Amino acid sequence: MKRQIVAVFIMILLGISFYFYVDNKTKPAIKTPAKYEQLLSHDLDNQYPTTPKEVIGLYQEITKYLYSQKIKSEEIEPLIIMERKLFHSDLLDLNPKEVQIIKAEADIKTNKEANIKVIDFLLGESEYEVAEIAIVKAIQYLSGSDNRYLKYYLKKENEQWKILAWETVNKFTLPEE
Repeated sequence: MKRQIVAVFIMILLGISFYFYVDNKTKPAIKTPAKYEQLLSHDLDNQYPTTPKEVIGLYQEITKYLYSQKIKSEEIEPLIIMERKLFHSDLLDLNPKEVQIIKAEADIKTNKEANIKVIDFLLGESEYEVAEIAIVKAIQYLSGSDNRYLKYYLKKENEQWKILAWETVNKFTLPEE
């Protein structure tokens, strides 16, 4: 009698286990796209950022991923090509794609060896010195190094704000939003 009860109990456990196994197999897995796929999903040809701050925000997101120490070597070139869509033609003329890719690969390697990565960023509001030039300040928060303070200059080209240049500047504070 004891054996029969144990056998029935084991069969019930196996049935329940099998049910949960099959149930979990049939549910579609909801997978959050990886950061790389999220970045590449931006369609800059049809949905270009509309403000200087949005342009720099996307550029900083790309930079953050490039220097996150999670990037794979085959992901670098597509992201550099995407970055270049944010650049003004004057900057592109001074910065050939092949050279930019080589420099980016070297910088990524150097930062990885020094254990420096961009962990976050903060953007200031767009300022306009003259009507056709916008300035956006950014702070890159780094691990393993001092934060980086940047000033971006953007100019409209074909009705889109494009990055014309940037420089590293002295420390500043941005108002809290």
